[in-house]
Amino acid sequence: TTVGAQFRDDEIRNGLFHTEKRVRLSTDRFDRIGERSGGLYLQNEAHWTPWLRTTLGLRGDLFGFDVGNIAGGNSGNVTAGALEPKLGVVLGPWAGAEIYLDGGYGFHSNDARGVVDNAAAATPLARTKGAEVGVRTTFIPDLQSSLSLWTLHIQSELTWEGDAGDTSPSGPTDRFGVEFSNFYTPTPWLTLDADYAWSHARFTAFDPLGQRVPESLQATFDGGVALHNLNGLAKDWSAGLRLRYFGPRALSQDGLVHSKSTALVYADLGYAFADGWSVGLDVF
Repeated sequence: TTVGAQFRDDEIRNGLFHTEKRVRLSTDRFDRIGERSGGLYLQNEAHWTPWLRTTLGLRGDLFGFDVGNIAGGNSGNVTAGALEPKLGVVLGPWAGAEIYLDGGYGFHSNDARGVVDNAAAATPLARTKGAEVGVRTTFIPDLQSSLSLWTLHIQSELTWEGDAGDTSPSGPTDRFGVEFSNFYTPTPWLTLDADYAWSHARFTAFDPLGQRVPESLQATFDGGVALHNLNGLAKDWSAGLRLRYFGPRALSQDGLVHSKSTALVYADLGYAFADGWSVGLDVF
């Protein structure tokens, strides 16, 4: 059984200004924001049989939002709390594989400036509930693989409003997807990994503008190769090569406008000196 506590305090000065050549000409908004939170959690892990174990968790969070509009506008204080139960069940291992099922509640906090908005106050803590089922296996020697299916319901989706310089809450959404992860170490000096994820996101309430969630990613890939713990003349060297791919995403709710895909390639080379010193070169 594990018991824990978490405390956080964010003190922010945030502004949106009309500028020319870095000279402020006018102020759209300027806020002093304080966001404080505290959380308590309890987790219990039980091994009922050699092939069955469970993890039961309960977490409670309390948030305080304090906004003072320096330039004039919405100001105020709001306090909100959330209670989030969680449960995980693992079956196995059998033949180097185990099946797991997780579910529970969570939340995301909305922009403090929207929370204290007198005209249209946002929900301070938007409720979420999700679940996943998957399998983990080490059936192939030196290869760890996992495949999971997941679903997530969000009470209120956050969307970015560029003209206002902040986020705004929108309607509830449903998401589901699949994730496939692999970690392979055929030798002590070589590691290969590859992860693929696909997701589907839609607003649940009918909207004549469309049901798609703008900017929500649909497909991503992350994979690479790393050389480490080398022997002989190369024992002080390390190197790696990595590819990250983000597929096209909808930019409008009707899905008629899409972004292009993005690919990032990373290469690194490192050399370790005596007494814990090292030097590295990274190329993006």
